[in-house]
Amino acid sequence: MLGWDFNDGLNLIQQHHIKWVQSVSAGVDYFPLEEFEKNNVILTSASGLNSQRVANFVLLQCLSDSYSINETYINRINRKWKVPENIYDIREKILLFLEREV
Repeated sequence: MLGWDFNDGLNLIQQHHIKWVQSVSAGVDYFPLEEFEKNNVILTSASGLNSQRVANFVLLQCLSDSYSINETYINRINRKWKVPENIYDIREKILLFLEREV
């Protein structure tokens, strides 16, 4: 989700049991912090020149985890041509990305 709409955002969090929200903005005042705390939602944010890099890194880590990149890399080093069993399709997961233009 790009941008933040209070009602839509809360509905997404409650309906899909979202546990982590990454924002590329520095400020967090416009987020429903009390609702996040009540629902055990982690909010991380970024600021300054590196905010886009942080958001891209978060996406990279999500994809890396879904493809078991660490295990795949270790297998390749060891010349073990086995596909990790714990690879999953990220389309089966619910991810919420928030971005606010400053």
